[in-house]
Amino acid sequence: MKTFDQSLAKVLTALFEDVGSVVSLQCRDLLQKGDFKGLVSMKLDPRTYDDPIAFKWDFACAEILRKSQMEIDGVDRKRVALLGFHESEQRCHKFNKVFSRLLSNDGLSIEDSRLADTLSVAREWVEATLGPVPRDFSESRFGPGATFGCRGKLTLIPDKIAHRFEVTDSAAPLRQLLRNSAWERALTRSRESASLIVRGNRFTTVPKDSQKDRGICIEPGGNLFFQLGVGRFIRQRLLRTGIDLCHGQAIHQELARRASLDGEKATIDLSSASDTICRKLVEYLLPRQWFELLNSLRSPLTRVDGRWHYLEKFSSMGNGFTFELETLLFTSLCVASGC
Repeated sequence: MKTFDQSLAKVLTALFEDVGSVVSLQCRDLLQKGDFKGLVSMKLDPRTYDDPIAFKWDFACAEILRKSQMEIDGVDRKRVALLGFHESEQRCHKFNKVFSRLLSNDGLSIEDSRLADTLSVAREWVEATLGPVPRDFSESRFGPGATFGCRGKLTLIPDKIAHRFEVTDSAAPLRQLLRNSAWERALTRSRESASLIVRGNRFTTVPKDSQKDRGICIEPGGNLFFQLGVGRFIRQRLLRTGIDLCHGQAIHQELARRASLDGEKATIDLSSASDTICRKLVEYLLPRQWFELLNSLRSPLTRVDGRWHYLEKFSSMGNGFTFELETLLFTSLCVASGC
């Protein structure tokens, strides 16, 4: 790895020694040995602590370099992200089998029946929240980044407009919604006016922390354009229930700050949350027309290391409605569980 900044090392050493606990002094020793892999790999179990203040300081010491994104010898962050992709797909495959039984009502066990009872409450909440499918796709828009065909860090909206209209086969009929638009007129005048049909999205990674990258999937431009519109529509429907995804971050930050002082609330962090929403769960919880709409816009396959992989998950980070969909589903499950 690159030479560690000595000024930062002095500050961290002073912090670890000032805390003076077994854990913090262990962090100091790892830092002095240059064992950064050991330092960022430390795990603490809050259940072993009686004093929450002691845990807070130890946790701060153990976590302080985890988000640094520094290069560490022996750590292949992209490979870790790729392994995480395949692990999530295996989990989704397992649970798709469970929800296939629920959808067909075939050979249900006692556990399946109990699960179905809980999910029926979640399904009712989802249906009441979503209402009818949108008829107006005027909220559709371009995202800020690259698409399947438009690559590069400086990909701008003009690049996407000028690029051939790329879309999966199931989403291709939605191009008719662009009729009478300036974009459609420009596409029609192009030498390559016909839509470019692609099989799905492509897997890539972006920096996350010092141990792993974050896996994301780059969607076809046409799919993403309409995904973002549907995502905004779901966001509006969620707002009617009091879930504000536009300003929720500031609200949650304040709630977390208060909880850190009074201990009345706690937060949870779900690992690979969007990557573990399997296809059959979405089919089970969403009204039929809503499922058909979202299913037509999602990418059914992902190109990984030059090969196409049939997706067990419903959508990934990079899909324009994933954040809104997972919020909808997680909330419905909390409601059904009485949280």
